[in-house]
Amino acid sequence: MTVAPDTPRLTFTDLADAVEALRARGLRLTTPRRLVLEALFAADGPVSAEYVGSSLSLELTSVYRNLETLEQHGLARHVHLGHGPGL
Repeated sequence: MTVAPDTPRLTFTDLADAVEALRARGLRLTTPRRLVLEALFAADGPVSAEYVGSSLSLELTSVYRNLETLEQHGLARHVHLGHGPGL
């Protein structure tokens, strides 16, 4: 069973705020991490890791790794809507 990390959810007005929060937590803004953040901000709603990876031509393992890091620091949330894939 997957358990969400016990971190407060952060809210941002734009990508620059998210990047600032990322750096404030001591995380580097790598190219794949920046691309994942950009894809999340560009999405109309929750998206799957597969969607993010295919739209960016990133390896799926890199997408999952970055999404997990972002979730651990409150910059993203993993949700399940109905019986579909995690978003």
